[in-house]
Amino acid sequence: MILKSAAFHNGVVLITWDESKGGDLPIGMIILSPFAKGGG
Repeated sequence: MILKSAAFHNGVVLITWDESKGGDLPIGMIILSPFAKGGG
């Protein structure tokens, strides 16, 4: 629904999560954009 809205046409959606109990582990992130090239 968000990705099909007019507001997302030139926007970006950032989804970030951190489930680690330690301080040295990476934090996951998904970035959705109509300008994303992919493959990375």
